[in-house]
Amino acid sequence: MAIPFLFLAVHCPEIPEQPGLQISTRNTQMKTRVLFSCLNGTLIGAEEMECLPSGNWSDPIPTCENVECGSQPNVTDSKVRVTVRSRQVGGTAEFRCPEGFGLQGPRTATCSPDGEWTKPLPTCEESAEERGGLLPHRTESCLAVPVVPFHTCNRKPAEVACQPPPAPENSHFEPKEGPFKGGDVLHFLCHKGFMPEGQPIIVCQEDGTWSKEPPKCVRSCGYLGTLIGGSMSVVKHYYTVGETVSFECEAGRVLSGPAQVRCLENGKWSGGLPMCTKTK
Repeated sequence: MAIPFLFLAVHCPEIPEQPGLQISTRNTQMKTRVLFSCLNGTLIGAEEMECLPSGNWSDPIPTCENVECGSQPNVTDSKVRVTVRSRQVGGTAEFRCPEGFGLQGPRTATCSPDGEWTKPLPTCEESAEERGGLLPHRTESCLAVPVVPFHTCNRKPAEVACQPPPAPENSHFEPKEGPFKGGDVLHFLCHKGFMPEGQPIIVCQEDGTWSKEPPKCVRSCGYLGTLIGGSMSVVKHYYTVGETVSFECEAGRVLSGPAQVRCLENGKWSGGLPMCTKTK
């Protein structure tokens, strides 16, 4: 007589919605792979995770570190008019002066990854016509008018472009291709087994330079997993080389496996995740 087998579908816990976190699928069945990205800011945690046969996800659910700058740049000259286009990373604020005044300094500021508006900030100075003097020569496209003892200038800001930065070792950046204009944001992603050291996003500034140097990707150990029936001293997405994690079981259970593991220089753990088995 044939013996019937009962197969139960394994599902992992549902992934809760988080502000700004984009999820490739809501499927929670075993072997499902889920991809994550952020609408704005930095993804903290794994870009991808899988539903394991144990009913646990292979990594902790990541979060989005949303970065915004202040309501507007702290301009000291009260005559400067500020229009904020966006306060998110890569967003810009535009400056202008009232009639009779000329803008001295950058025309825009960019929201950088550290939540600060780029500097220097401009001032408004009385134009030469108002002072009855001559307009200073400008670097913009100027037209000499013979009958008038000064130049009239048409301010036509050139399109600013940043050169693609070199990708740090063991990483890549997105988007992968330029051209990169002022306000564009690059996200650096470390390869598996590495973690970012420093802010993993940089911004193309209005002067054609990047807001900071690309981050380094250093060797790390990944998420250990969930200890069923016990607790772990530290639970994180990434662990630095030399860091240790200790394990402890609940009452009525005994630890089977190492009581502590260490992150080694090769990016691997000194031992595997133990089990907490019930005592008889």
